Amino acid sequence: MRGYGVRAAGRGRKSRHPSGKQRTEKMIQKIEDEKDEQEFLLQIKNFLESISDEEQSRIPEAFSQNMINRIYPVMNELNFSEEVQEHLIWAYFKNKLDEKESLDGHLLSEILNKYKEKRLLAIESVIITAIKEDKVSITQLGTIREFFNNHGLLSEKVFSKESLSLQARLKSKNGQKLNRTEVEKLYAREAYRTLQFMLQDEKVDPAALEIFERPEAGEKNRKLKASLLEEAQKLLQKYRSDES
Repeated sequence: MRGYGVRAAGRGRKSRHPSGKQRTEKMIQKIEDEKDEQEFLLQIKNFLESISDEEQSRIPEAFSQNMINRIYPVMNELNFSEEVQEHLIWAYFKNKLDEKESLDGHLLSEILNKYKEKRLLAIESVIITAIKEDKVSITQLGTIREFFNNHGLLSEKVFSKESLSLQARLKSKNGQKLNRTEVEKLYAREAYRTLQFMLQDEKVDPAALEIFERPEAGEKNRKLKASLLEEAQKLLQKYRSDES
């Protein structure tokens, strides 16, 4: 494998000895093949003691999803670095989320309980992903909000933006329009793509369209704001045309 082979002195041939990466991969595969869970745990512990910190940092990309699923329940018994733990926790929950069309109560509880134990950005990221993918209900969104009010939130701005965006998309699905207050909140949170979608879907109240203004030269997100103004003007013209 290029970048890992050791060249023989004075010659252009690669060594036939396995690289460090190859040896690690073989060790991991041997551990994964172990069926007895106690022996599996012992082998993982021995493996972690035998590798360097640098090698441990590459573990998340070397572990299969099956390996991550088996390690997760016993992770607190293993000497992983905080960085590696965070990667493995994210991969565990993200895979569970990918297997579902919507976030069920059991998985949500498991995620929130893990956050109680470890306040990690990776866990918040899984929840944000579920919101972005419309896998969270309004009731669950309220549960999540109440939980974070009690336990703190590492990325309040992102959570607020995606929560408001989800509520807007659900209104659109139900044939409802955004009112002025809802548009103002989305605009303040820079949820421009959501606003663009709602404008194109004609799901913004006429009274809310005046919120969109022409941005100043050099203003942050100027192109997106100009695009929103254009969409708002088109929709306003349609409303007026429908009235006449």
